Amino acid sequence: MDNPAVEPLRVHVTIRHLLTHTSGICYALGNSKLNDKILQQHLGTDLLSAYRDLPTACLCDLIAHTPLSFQPGSGFEYGLSFDVLGRVIEVSTGRRLDEFFSIELFGPMEMQDTGFYVPPNKIHRLAKCYNYVQGKVGLWQ
Repeated sequence: MDNPAVEPLRVHVTIRHLLTHTSGICYALGNSKLNDKILQQHLGTDLLSAYRDLPTACLCDLIAHTPLSFQPGSGFEYGLSFDVLGRVIEVSTGRRLDEFFSIELFGPMEMQDTGFYVPPNKIHRLAKCYNYVQGKVGLWQ
């Protein structure tokens, strides 16, 4: 992995590629692909915390320095495309994504209980999440 062979882009990633998960920007969740390994190195070992805690601008900078899984438009794989779309919105509007959604979507649609985080005074209303591990159902932590 010191000098990986990476082919040049044949087409640039477009908004359509990002919206349809055909961008080649995938998750780094332990797959053996080169881009997953490189993104894992950038993010460290606790990937879920990194995704949750890393500002979108920083995540996109790391993605920009990681090769794609495939040429844009030549495959389909879920990944970080929507994170990149969020950053596109931030850059094009000059606002944080949560602020943009609140002002442009949630406010006009009167969605008072919708957002990225649950405020402490509403945490009691949050639905409990359950998971299935080793044959047992339990609360997700």
